[in-house]
Amino acid sequence: MANNEFVKNKILKTFGQDAYTGDTINIKYLSETIFSNEENVQKINSIVHPPTTKKVEILSQELFKTHNIVFVESALIFEAKIHKAFDFIILVCSDEQLRINRTMERDNVTEESVKRKMSFQIPDDKKKDRVHFIIENNSTIEDLTKRLALILTILESYAK
Repeated sequence: MANNEFVKNKILKTFGQDAYTGDTINIKYLSETIFSNEENVQKINSIVHPPTTKKVEILSQELFKTHNIVFVESALIFEAKIHKAFDFIILVCSDEQLRINRTMERDNVTEESVKRKMSFQIPDDKKKDRVHFIIENNSTIEDLTKRLALILTILESYAK
């Protein structure tokens, strides 16, 4: 959204000049505009998802030349309909209120804003039967790291 001129121009054309301040994304404006209705969410997804998916594909191919395992982080893997591109999918989830609180703190946004964004995402409980691994992230970074290490061991064994 910031570095791809094609994407930037489409966003400007679709959402107006207020979408950027100079070369910087106007996150507050875009967030309020995009998450005001389903149509705007679909518009931004149609602009951002195709070039992002292509970039992920290119980077993954490069990384597979020197690595057995490549991870791709995507909060919207099912929404973007790219799940079939992956051998395994790991769902990292947490209790809803904890996720809301973490997002509010990280992004300095209101609870209402977080809930509005979440309303356009597939809920975790509907993803759970579509993934290969589930990590509950309701505790500390140390606990999360231990859970990830276990899954990494399994995946490394599989990759061999």
